[in-house]
Amino acid sequence: MHRAQDVFRKTALATAILGLSACGGGGGSGGSATVPVSTNEPTPVTATGVITGFGSVYVNGVRYDTSSAEVEFEDDSRTKTEDDLRLGMKVVVEGTRSGSARTADRIHYDRDLKGPVDSIAPDPVDPSIGSLLLLGQTVLVDTNTVFDDLGDANLDGSIDLRDLAPAPEPVIVEISGFATADGFLATRIERAEATEDDSDDDGEVKGVVTALDEARLADYHRIALAAAPRSTERRPAESR
Repeated sequence: MHRAQDVFRKTALATAILGLSACGGGGGSGGSATVPVSTNEPTPVTATGVITGFGSVYVNGVRYDTSSAEVEFEDDSRTKTEDDLRLGMKVVVEGTRSGSARTADRIHYDRDLKGPVDSIAPDPVDPSIGSLLLLGQTVLVDTNTVFDDLGDANLDGSIDLRDLAPAPEPVIVEISGFATADGFLATRIERAEATEDDSDDDGEVKGVVTALDEARLADYHRIALAAAPRSTERRPAESR
């Protein structure tokens, strides 16, 4: 009797173990577990911002892999690379994003202002910052503005807004930054460089037209017509 009960208990235990194995219990391979498939496909991304670092390129603090990126400068047909990019430049980055990783396919830089500095207005508390006037535009300079290739004009041991004072000749600069309600905020100011596509005599201002002087516009139109070359081509005589 006892032997029959032992056989029954052992048979029931073996049946239970086999049942668990069939259901995938205990990590067995008999189950049909579903393996998740990654859908993290690269998606296109376009960003406008300021270069804040290198080691690839950081734009607004976000890293973009530039190992295969094309670099373009507006109004400069010379071949450019990542080595030509500088801190403070406002750029447009086109590329892809895959999770938290971003890859740049194209980086485009275009200066916003170019011309002679007419005057400066240092801040009374910190004279290294403040504002300047360029082609009628008020340009704000703060502690984040990057200065490059200007030289220590006032020999005070630092390069800042005061080195742009127009004495004896005005300094020709290129400026990158953003338009604000208080004026144009400069993220980078550098001495203008003549290229094969323009010269230091050129001026450039970008912005939104808020008012139009029609009389002055008509004057500009007359000047442009007067300066335009006249055609010397003669029309053939009509046959009668």
